[in-house]
This record gives sequence, structure tokens and C-alpha cells, in this order.
Amino acid sequence: MVRLLVSRKLTDDVMAQLAAEFDMQLRETTAPMSADEVSAALADYDAILPTLGDQFTAEAINRVQQPRCRILANFGVGYNHIDTVAAAAKGITVTNTPGAVTDATADIAMALMLMGARRASQGERLLRRGDWQGWHPVQLLGMHLGGKTVGIIGMGRIGQAIAKRCHAGFGMNVLFYNRSPKADIGVPARQIEHMRQLLAVADVVVLAVPGSAQTHHLMDAQALGQMQSHAHLINISRGDVIDETALIRALSHGQIAGRTPCVGWKMWCCCRIWAPILMRCAAIWGRWRGPICRRFLPGENRKIRSESCRSRWWPIGRSSETLCLFLRDNSVLPSSHLRTPPKPGIEAISGLNGACNADLARLWHL
Repeated sequence: MVRLLVSRKLTDDVMAQLAAEFDMQLRETTAPMSADEVSAALADYDAILPTLGDQFTAEAINRVQQPRCRILANFGVGYNHIDTVAAAAKGITVTNTPGAVTDATADIAMALMLMGARRASQGERLLRRGDWQGWHPVQLLGMHLGGKTVGIIGMGRIGQAIAKRCHAGFGMNVLFYNRSPKADIGVPARQIEHMRQLLAVADVVVLAVPGSAQTHHLMDAQALGQMQSHAHLINISRGDVIDETALIRALSHGQIAGRTPCVGWKMWCCCRIWAPILMRCAAIWGRWRGPICRRFLPGENRKIRSESCRSRWWPIGRSSETLCLFLRDNSVLPSSHLRTPPKPGIEAISGLNGACNADLARLWHL
């Protein structure tokens, strides 16, 4: 019987399905897999269903001369915790679940924009501390989003979803910077050739890029210095897209919007008021960084839950389905079969083998 390792517990119905079809082993901890665990799992299991933070690095993969594992069916859109080149070299297929949280993440971006611009989190903290002394005309004055310019860096699925919300919901002027040309994103928008030009004119800057070596510290001291002093920065990408030291310096010196002194060292989110729904990055999808605004929050490796119940179910279902399809027929749902929610497909990242057959249609409509 095929041996399957699930790195973190999924929904009960999916776990029951996997247990019925495979010799399934579930890790007892919710912490990410270490490099040692990864190497051992690659040697001992036919398939692994990993998620964010599990350390499938080149070093961990290359320790195993002849891996037993044939597929890493990653639960999640981001896969920067997996070295796909090293996996492909060992004959291991890697898949992810693109499109699953596009709308949910775009919604969170809008929530963070409003929280920062309209000082919602600061107002709530005022109430919770019992400091409300009544209304006065200049209390918690913020910035209207209507008619302002939003600059979106990264115009993929999520970037486009954010652009549509900014245009249709707030009448914002949409500018974007992207590494490749985008002729039509579905709303009136203008692509800017150089990122520094976008930073200089945007009232709100939204980072919607994948985490990679190319985007590491994309927002460094120079980039932060090019933003307007009243501008807000929203990061719905990986945390290391921003140079945290440069960020704290920019806030402390008033280079960008911020009115409260920094009270901590690591990157903070204005939305720490949502502390009960923050969680370690390993839990699902990476470190979140809220808007640069009124206050920093201590701690790192935390994120806001980007997902609704519905959007959480999609990638769980898709990652389990792609496992079944691959192990049964040595096939995956290729990128040509990508669909829009509520049934997004599975995109093969590396090591694509075989072609989809009649079972694909059956699985697709489950």
C-alpha cells in the first residue's frame, strides 16, 4: 500500500479520504518539518503532503541518494519552502494550489488599507484601553482612499483582484509595476516601467509579489525613501520582501506614514489588534506584514488568516485530489487545466509526468 505522510492535520473529511486510500501517517505536531525530518520522510514515504515552512531545501533533498517519495503535493499557493530544482533532479513531482486564496487575500489587503488609512486599529485600541473621552473635530483624522492612487507591485492573480476592488469599490487610480507587460488587467490601470516611479506617486503601495531570491528585500532603504511621506505600505507577500531594519528606520524618521514611536525591533503590523487570529508562518502561508502605519507589533513568523472557510477548503481538496490522481495514474492536473474558484486546479511546478485521463474529469467534479 502506498505510504503517505501528511505534515499538518487537514479537515476531517479529507483526512478520512486519505486514510481510506493510503497507508497514511500524520505528524503529531503543528510545527514545520525540519531538514532532518524532510530527509527521513523522502526516504520512507511514497508521497508527502507538505505545507508552508516544511524545509524541503536542496540540502535536505540531496541527502537522500534514491528517494522513495514520488510527489510533494504542496498544500498552499506559495512553494518557496521547496527547492523545486533539487526535487526535479531526484525525479520528484511538485504541485501547488494556485488561485485558491486569491479573493480572500485581496479582501485582506483592502481591510489592511482601510485600517491604516482610516486609523481603525488605533481607534479600537483607544476604546479597549478605556481612553475614549468623547468625540472632537480633529480626533483620529485619517486619509480617504476614494480617488487616491494605489500602486500595486506584482500584477498576478492577487494583484489583479486587488486592482479590481480598488477601482470598483473606491474609485482609486490604479498604477502597477510588473516584471512582464500586462496588456489588460480587467480595470483601467497604467503599468509603470520603473518601480521607483510608482513609489514616488502612490498614496498606497501594495506588495503582491511571490517570495523568492529576486524579491528578497525588494523594499529596501532606497525604495522606502522614494515613497511619499503620507503613503502607506501594505504587504500581503512574504515578510522578507521588506528590509525590516530599513522599515523601522523609515518609520522612526517620518519618511512614510507613522505617528507612534516604534516600540519593538522586529517588523510589526498595525493590525496587532487581531492578535487572536495571528499565527506562526509555518501554520499555513508565511509571514504577513500589515500596512506601515501607526504602530509596530513584537514578534515575527506571524500572519493574519487570509482565508475564509471556503477558500481554506479548496486547496485542501485540490492537494488531496492531485495526490490520488498522481499515485493512481501517474498524472497531475497541469496548468492548462487551471480553473477559477470554487474549483481551482492544481499547477504542476516540476517533474510533470504523464497526461490526464478520464479520472481527471471525475475527480474534478467531486
